[in-house]
Amino acid sequence: MSESAERKRLSSDMKALAATPAPAPVPSAEDIAANLEEYFEQRREILKDIPYKTVRKAWFTLSHLLLPDGAVIADMGCEEGTLTFCMAALAPHLRFIGIDRNKRAINKAQATHTLHNLEFRHGDAATDGLGGALEPESVDAIINAFMLHEVFSHSRYSEQIVSDTIRHQFKALKTGGLLLIHDYPRMMPEDFALLEFPDIQSTGEALEQLSEADLLVWYSQYARPKQDEGCSGFFLEELPPRRPRTRLFRLPFKWAYEFIMRKDDRVRWDKDLPTEFTFFTMREFRRELRNLGARVQYSAPLWDEDMIADRFEGKFRLLSDEDGKPLGPPPTSFIALSCKLPERKSLL
Repeated sequence: MSESAERKRLSSDMKALAATPAPAPVPSAEDIAANLEEYFEQRREILKDIPYKTVRKAWFTLSHLLLPDGAVIADMGCEEGTLTFCMAALAPHLRFIGIDRNKRAINKAQATHTLHNLEFRHGDAATDGLGGALEPESVDAIINAFMLHEVFSHSRYSEQIVSDTIRHQFKALKTGGLLLIHDYPRMMPEDFALLEFPDIQSTGEALEQLSEADLLVWYSQYARPKQDEGCSGFFLEELPPRRPRTRLFRLPFKWAYEFIMRKDDRVRWDKDLPTEFTFFTMREFRRELRNLGARVQYSAPLWDEDMIADRFEGKFRLLSDEDGKPLGPPPTSFIALSCKLPERKSLL
C-alpha cells in the first residue's frame, strides 16, 4: 500500500472512531449505595411491567455473582431477553450481553429492551467460539439459567454436546471468571420410585381435563425424542393402591421427576414434550466442571417453596420403591458456581 493510500485509510479510521458513540458510563456500587432511594425508584419504574417471578429470578441469579464494577456478564440462551433486561436493570454497575441462537428472538430483544449496560448478540452456545458471539477470555461471568437441558434435548440427548458447550464457554471466560449453572438435577437415590396420587376422575379426554394420574399414563405413552417420533414412552406400572382413594404407580425415578416438574404447566405441554429436563446428576455436574480445571465454589440442590406449596403439597407423594417410605419433595432445581483458574493452579 502506498504512503498516500495508507494516510487516507488512517484518516478514514479516525473519522469512524470519532463518530462511534462512547459507552455510557456505568455507575459504581458505591454510587448506588449512596443514592439508594433514587436507585429503588428507578428500578420500580424500569421493571413495572415485568412479572414478579421474572424479577425474583433475576435477583436470585445475580445474588450468586460478586463482581467488580464494570464486569461483563454473558447470559446464554436469553431468548427474547426479559431476564437479561431485569438483571441489567437491577445491576446498573455491571454490563450484560444476552446471547441466543434464535435470530428472531434476538431481534425482538433488541427492539424491546434497551438500557445503557445491555446488548444482545446472535450466537450458539453449543459451538466453538459460541458462533462468533464472544471472543476468548472476554467476559467476567457466564450464566446458564435453565439453558443446558435445552442444549441436551436439541442435540439428540447428547451428554457430550453439553460437556462441549461448557468447555466452549470456559474459553470465553477471563481467568478468574465465574460460570453459573442453574438447571434441573437428575436425582438417582434408586433406579425406580413410586408415585401416589389422589384418585380423582378426569373431566374429559383433552390434556387440560386429565387428572394428574391419567396425565401420567398419557405421558408414559407419548414422551418422545424430538428427532424420532416413532420412539416414545417409558416403563410405567400401576400397582394396587396402598391407601383408600389413591392410585399408585411404579416407574423409573428419572421419569417420575420429569413428570413432576412439568405436570402443572399444560400451556407449554406440547412444546416441552420432546424436551428432557434432566441429564446430569449433581455429582456429574461438579465432575464436568472440575475436568475443565475449574474450582467449584458452591453447589447445592434448591427447593422453591412457592412451587412446592402450589404444585407438590397434597397433589402427590414420592415414595421409595424398596420400602414405600416417603422421600419428600424432590429439589426443584440445582445450582453450581465455578471459577476459571490459571492453568495448573486448580491442582493446588
